[in-house]
Amino acid sequence: MTQKLPKTAGPPTPSGLDEMKVLLEGPIKVGNYQVRAWTLKQFDAVYPLVKPIARKLVTAGLTFDNLEDFAAGEFVELLPELMPEIRPLIAATLGIPLAEVEGLDWGQGSSLAIAIIVQNLEPLKNCVALIPQLTSRIRAFTP
Repeated sequence: MTQKLPKTAGPPTPSGLDEMKVLLEGPIKVGNYQVRAWTLKQFDAVYPLVKPIARKLVTAGLTFDNLEDFAAGEFVELLPELMPEIRPLIAATLGIPLAEVEGLDWGQGSSLAIAIIVQNLEPLKNCVALIPQLTSRIRAFTP
């Protein structure tokens, strides 16, 4: 049984409350697996896997503003095309062998892919939203 993924509303908050919400709510359970937000060390390992997937999603029209609508529509349609690239990402995120991922049924594999995106895109979205504010603060302290 898959846990229903929480919906977030509104733009990213400067305080990072959405990121804290993901961290405080903890992992998303999909079958026997728990999807957690990446650690910095994991991000270093998964970044080469994420990059081509992200390019394809952006090319297909994904933005931070349309994430929920995109996930419900275009992303589901793109999943079969993306799954060969998503399988290694699932394995790296969960720390399991690729062969185990390849043995998952379609529903569980796609649910894990979506859970990984939900757990890790929200903190990234908040970080990107903070960049202009942090830049202006740095400028304010620069002579």
